Amino acid sequence: MRLEPPRSHHISYVPFVYLLRCSDGSFYVGSTRDLEQRLTEHALGVVK
Repeated sequence: MRLEPPRSHHISYVPFVYLLRCSDGSFYVGSTRDLEQRLTEHALGVVK
């Protein structure tokens, strides 16, 4: 009997805090539970 979810399931619950340097030299601090998705959104300009 498995007592815990698969490891990949745990990853979605790990909170991330990230720091991005903006084109004007300032910094943006964000947080997310899905770092890869959030960085993709920033790269596509979906979030500002």
